[in-house]
Order: sequence, then structure tokens, then C-alpha cells
Amino acid sequence: AGGVLETKKEYLNSLCHPFHMGYGVLLHSGYHYIDLLEMFLSIKDFEAEQDDFQVFSSYPKDFLAEGENFKLEAHEELDPKAFGEVDFTLLGQLRGQGKKLNYSLQLYGTSISQRNEGVIKTKLPGRLRQERIILHFGHLLSVHVESLPFHKIDPKSYLLEDFNMTIFHHPSLKTKTPVLKMTRENLSQIYEDLPLHASLNSFARKWQLKEFINGKPTHSSFDSHQATIFRLQKIYSYLYQKQMRSQESILVNR
Repeated sequence: AGGVLETKKEYLNSLCHPFHMGYGVLLHSGYHYIDLLEMFLSIKDFEAEQDDFQVFSSYPKDFLAEGENFKLEAHEELDPKAFGEVDFTLLGQLRGQGKKLNYSLQLYGTSISQRNEGVIKTKLPGRLRQERIILHFGHLLSVHVESLPFHKIDPKSYLLEDFNMTIFHHPSLKTKTPVLKMTRENLSQIYEDLPLHASLNSFARKWQLKEFINGKPTHSSFDSHQATIFRLQKIYSYLYQKQMRSQESILVNR
């Protein structure tokens, strides 16, 4: 979830911005979540023969239509049907060799925001990232990774980023740590060059650039994004066809 809050006029003044063009987080900043999805799907133990999925999407206008809160400014030059962040839920299933793997992905821009001023002072006003990854490996193992923006909202009460990773196993598995939990503080203890109060996102970018300069693998080659680009193409095709069917239905009913 993103939390960016802008008005119609602000969208209009940034014509080349993806929020104005109506495809939002997918190509602006959310592609790496699709990278993660594709990476997790690639570690399955079977060859996928079929990949079925559905996409459910909405725009800020759909949320704003529910009430008077955060009513956006009217502007005749801007199509209210397409502006702003696209929120979407992806539900899918991989099938092959008699096996099935269910997956889902949610990218929401219409979420809690910390913008409380009229004039934009940042590139993404009000942005508050909420991130959660859950992996279930049958009945034997589950992994939860969560990052919440409490530090940005209340820095006095939350001195560190609220980052937690939890791995828990079935009791029958022989392990010394049935529940393994790692916090933001633990990460700095493991990685000595990671300052305790540093932003994980900023540090990761600097670390990757340093690895690239030193000629080391950065795990972000063009080839590594191939599955992501293919997935984006399928998502957009799905949304486009869905929109065309909706328009045809409106014309028929007139």
C-alpha cells in the first residue's frame, strides 16, 4: 500500500506522470513487488503448464464516490475515469504435472496517507508504505515478512523502522527454533555495515550500487525482469479487455 494523495489539478500538471496516465503503481514503483512474486513462483518443484489469474481493479474516483472525504477538485480537461493510482488485486493459480500453486498480489495506492498540507513539497505526497509478504509451504512451514511506517507517523514513540520477519515450523520438524523471529535491530546486528537507524530501502539501493561498481552480482540483471515484464503485459491486457467489455455493455444498454 502506498498512501500517496494528490488532487486532479496536481495530476494534470504532471502529464508524463504515471498517476495521470492511469497505470499508477504498476510501472511507477510497484514492479519490484511483481519481481518478488515471480521469484517466489519460480522456486516451485514442477513445470507450470497453465497460469490462470483474474484481476480486480479500482481508481481513486471509486473510493471517493463513497463519501465526501478528500473530495478532489473538478477539472474538465481530466478524464475522471482514469486518473490517479490504480489499485488492484491479482488472484492466480499455476497448474502442471498434476500439481497446483495458488498465489495473490495486492497493490493499493488508496490507503492511509500522512499528507496534511495543501502545497506539494515532496515527489510522492503523503506516501506511507505498508508491506506484507506471506508464504505458506503446505502444512510444514510459513514465512511472514512485514514492514509498517510507524516511525514516519510517530518518530518519538517508534525510533526504528517496524520491520519483522517470522518463520515458524510444524512441531514434527526437528529444529532448535520452531519459531524464528527477526526484527530491524537484529538486521543491524547481523550486517555490521547497516546502521541501526538507516532506512532499509535506501541502504539496499546503496548496497546494490556498490556491488555493481565493484563488479559483483547485483541480482538485478535485465534477464531477471523478463518474467515481470511478461506478467505486466498480461495484467494490462486483462484490464484493457475488461474495460472494453464494460464499455460495450454500456453502449448495448443505451
